[in-house]
Amino acid sequence: MSIKQSICIYCGRNNVTKEQIYGKWSKKHSLSHFSNTPKMTHIIQNYKDLNPDFPVEQYKGALNRPGSNRSQTLKIACRECNGGWMKNNVDAAIPILTRLNYGKGIIKSEEFDVLARWIAQFTMSYEFADRKSAMIPQYVRSNFAQSSILSGYWVIALAFVSKISGKEPVFHKAMARLNRNTPADYMQATAFMFGKLLAF
Repeated sequence: MSIKQSICIYCGRNNVTKEQIYGKWSKKHSLSHFSNTPKMTHIIQNYKDLNPDFPVEQYKGALNRPGSNRSQTLKIACRECNGGWMKNNVDAAIPILTRLNYGKGIIKSEEFDVLARWIAQFTMSYEFADRKSAMIPQYVRSNFAQSSILSGYWVIALAFVSKISGKEPVFHKAMARLNRNTPADYMQATAFMFGKLLAF
């Protein structure tokens, strides 16, 4: 599943730029619980066959560096994708996310598709913080870039969290089912906080 750093993970073009995972716009909305985080902690743990008794490989990920979650970038997308359809997804979600960030209002039915696209984009981008464990197939990212349609099987859920403290966490788990050493199925689960909004 490895992809060279110089190639866009969505379309395969060169001229890769830094993608703002949360977006610069969101930094001013970071809640006081999270805004003073001096450093993001990013730890990767690898298990074999999901066996808790097997020794775990553990190392620091690409996002284990200074700055809060909302200031982090990954060099993963070309200028065309970053400034085109990806920006459109973010711009459409900003007014909704701004409201939900503070735990205000309800999610309207017409807002679900907008939020689903933003969450999918976040997930596809974020998992490349550890390129070795990126599990979403290339055709899913390519189809999403071309049509905004999510291929494969996705379950996206949202909830509000009333009490929050500490860091704004992100949890990502990648799994591959193997058949005679040939990857047969790829699966991933991602959950993250955005202010008082929990997406998973």
